[in-house]
Amino acid sequence: MKILGIQGSPVQRGTHFLLEGALKGVRSQGADSALLDLTDYTIEHCRGCDSCLREKQCVIEDDLHRAASSMESADGLILAAPSYFASIPANFKAFLDRTRYLKMDGHKLADKPFAALASSGLKQGGGEHVIEFLHRFALLHGMVVVGGKNNPVTEPGWVVGTRKKDDGNFRKISDDEEARKLAERLGERLTAFAKKLSRGD
Repeated sequence: MKILGIQGSPVQRGTHFLLEGALKGVRSQGADSALLDLTDYTIEHCRGCDSCLREKQCVIEDDLHRAASSMESADGLILAAPSYFASIPANFKAFLDRTRYLKMDGHKLADKPFAALASSGLKQGGGEHVIEFLHRFALLHGMVVVGGKNNPVTEPGWVVGTRKKDDGNFRKISDDEEARKLAERLGERLTAFAKKLSRGD
């Protein structure tokens, strides 16, 4: 079993750290993990030509198919992005838009377990909206969204790493120990759920 993490930030910083934590949780459950960093790919914006609708494929010649094929072959997906004005970065949006051909060609991503992570500069800085956006993306592809199973009294429901501390000072996302712990736990839970699906439980 392999779980794929996709890093949707244009830079390798806090979001990358959280995703690595989630994939550590994946490996702790005995599954293989892979990290796809969109900074390694050239992805153009969608042109609205509807070739994906008519021909079941995207006709733009760039790195899309190389990246998207990794999504098709994975047993589960974890997507991570920072908050850019309470949404995802433009490079990530371009990639997700272009995966439409996978939906039009028989729902290639349907039934895959899916989880999302986010980072933001401020608390309530839009990270929750990023996760909601990524969840909607997954649902439109027919994937199965897996959330955290955190302490309902003392822990947040989303995995959002933030730079701002409770005392008003700032830190690196990699110093947000709670987010790191929750990311790892989410990776564990996604993998356990993927195993249940594969067994038909």
